[in-house]
Amino acid sequence: MPSDHVQELCDLVNVAEAWVERLKELCVPLCETIEEHVEVEACILAAEEAGIHAQSATKACTDFVKGQDIKDLPTNQLSPGAQPPGTSESKQALGKLLVRIGECGKSTEALIQAVTGAKEQVARRAFAQQKTEERKALFSKYDRDKDQFLNQKEVVTYAKTELSVNVDQVLLDKIWRFTVEKDEKGISFDKLYLLNASLGIAREMKRNERRRTARIAKEKVLAGLREKVKSKVREVERLYAKFDRDMRAAEEAVRPLACRVKNSSVSEMERCADDCDKMVEVCRQTACKVKRRIETIPLGFDKKYEEDMNELFRIQIKPLDLQMGRGDLRLVRVENLCKRHREEACLKRAQETEMVRAFGMKVARHYARVNELSFEELFRNMDADGDGVVDEEEFASFFAIVDKDIPDEFECVENRTTDEQEELPGLGEVYPQETAKETSDEMVLAKNNSVVPKPKPKKVVKAELTPEEVRSLFASVLEPDAVTLSPEAFSRILKVYFKVVKETPLTKKLEVNGSETLQQLNVGEFVEMLEGPEKEASMKVFRAKVKVTGEDKEGWATIAGNDGSIFLQEVGHLWKILRQTELFESFEDGPPKEGIRSVKQVEVLEVLSWPQKDESGLSRLKVKAKLDGAIGWITQANKEGVVFADPL
Repeated sequence: MPSDHVQELCDLVNVAEAWVERLKELCVPLCETIEEHVEVEACILAAEEAGIHAQSATKACTDFVKGQDIKDLPTNQLSPGAQPPGTSESKQALGKLLVRIGECGKSTEALIQAVTGAKEQVARRAFAQQKTEERKALFSKYDRDKDQFLNQKEVVTYAKTELSVNVDQVLLDKIWRFTVEKDEKGISFDKLYLLNASLGIAREMKRNERRRTARIAKEKVLAGLREKVKSKVREVERLYAKFDRDMRAAEEAVRPLACRVKNSSVSEMERCADDCDKMVEVCRQTACKVKRRIETIPLGFDKKYEEDMNELFRIQIKPLDLQMGRGDLRLVRVENLCKRHREEACLKRAQETEMVRAFGMKVARHYARVNELSFEELFRNMDADGDGVVDEEEFASFFAIVDKDIPDEFECVENRTTDEQEELPGLGEVYPQETAKETSDEMVLAKNNSVVPKPKPKKVVKAELTPEEVRSLFASVLEPDAVTLSPEAFSRILKVYFKVVKETPLTKKLEVNGSETLQQLNVGEFVEMLEGPEKEASMKVFRAKVKVTGEDKEGWATIAGNDGSIFLQEVGHLWKILRQTELFESFEDGPPKEGIRSVKQVEVLEVLSWPQKDESGLSRLKVKAKLDGAIGWITQANKEGVVFADPL
């Protein structure tokens, strides 16, 4: 650093040191005892002002040093290894100045802290003096005789007015014994703090006594309230014991239901379900009473004791809530078992009704086939009075006179002789163009083992068609809310439907050989039988004229092959749900509307309208739920081929 800069810095340091010395001089009186408060404040103000100047002067020194680069010396014109003249003296002088700057800063900070401490001490002293003056004024206020002492009468007045303490003679004697000397006339100002302490102790002791009395009274009240709570809890426990007994009885009643399904009649199953429902309803009502009683346990108590009683309520109510939680689970389990038994009864009744209906319709179709009647002519034949509808009496009269001893609707290959089977051509001869496609694994296995597989045709399950069964049959074929059978409803129930269980061609004619193939019937499709079944002369197989549901394609299809393969399986009007789906109000697959519900897996439905495809490619089915009679549309299969419902 150049020498002129060093000199300038030295002048700044001298100014800073001068202000530090001035600050020291002003701080000396603060360390001594100054009686006048005004003088102390004047010294503090002067010291604070000097401290500000000392800080500014010290900061000016440090700012000057920061503004100069003490390492940047003019060495560009010196020879290598040479030092500029005066460099060593400048560094020494600069080092000393830096030390002096540091000492100025430290001294300034220490002196400013001393000034701040003196200022706080002066403030505390002034506050204490003010309080002392206030107390002296208070003392003088009650020193009526101005003898610089408070006598007993004056103490009583002081205690009652200022501290709200009623001093009796016992307390007054006690205070006098410990506070007033023998040669004193009363309590002096110097001992006023002892009087305040004694009166404060006496006041707190009286407060403690009042609090103790209030606590004892409160404990008595709480004891009564606790007993009331326990009484309510005992009442709930008695009610829960009754619920538990009813629940055990219901559990015992539903336990054997699953084992009785196979050997019980529908009426017995429904009676058991009704009995269980009554028991469940009793349990549910008792459970509701228990829950209401639990809810009323914390009610009816004074709100001022609410905080004290909350913990007791929690301790007493929690076990009851846990018990009822387990009771609810038991109740739900019994309800589900009872509901399942009722559903099984409903399914069994539906199967019995469907069996009667299937046989009754076979009887009607056989009668029409034997007498060469169309369905319309058969209906007119049944409509005795010719009013266009069939009532229950006409329906029963028809089945009373009709022949009920009917054969199977088609014979099976197993009824043929071995020679007849050998004479029949194979499937390759029937459909040469479909040979590779139609040859099944069963046929290959049969060929290798030289065993001809036997078909499994759907046998006719015969019913007695008693008057009760006929009435049940008539009720099952009626439209909703109808009392007579219309031609449309009669035509719907008389139709026969098949499910394609193995791919087969739909041909134009009854004959197999040389007949044009209209389309291929795929597995899972449904067809309506229009004519037949009729035995094809060359192949000696039963074929039927069918129409693909939801389409206009009509043609002839083989019901069963001459090797026993089943292509079309007759299906009834009862379907089961394979996957849970929604019941919609309209044919379109839109959001469910009010009154339409979900149909769960294994639920049984009656088909009202057979599968039809909508614009999006979904196969839709109109059904009636056997469980509650709900009517609507469901998705039978989606575009990916996932099946939601299938014939039972």
